[in-house]
Amino acid sequence: MESRVFSAEEGLAMGFVSAVIPEAEWPAAIEKSVQRAERLDWQSSRFLLGYTVEDTRAADMAALVETSTRPGLKERIIEYQRSEKAARAR
Repeated sequence: MESRVFSAEEGLAMGFVSAVIPEAEWPAAIEKSVQRAERLDWQSSRFLLGYTVEDTRAADMAALVETSTRPGLKERIIEYQRSEKAARAR
């Protein structure tokens, strides 16, 4: 798969975007979008947001498990706690 940069107008022509809005009109367009989104119930909002964010939960859990199997976990936790305490004291 290849990627490429294209203009807003080209994106509109190919159906990648549904509108091209001048920058001066962005605040009003954002507000309109917020108002429309707020009409959705929370389940629908959650469902739609699921399509906009990559689900990395499985990979995150695998990474957590991998770090916990390395020797020295207790020492790393203690060192983290010390560094956090020192940072808060500053």
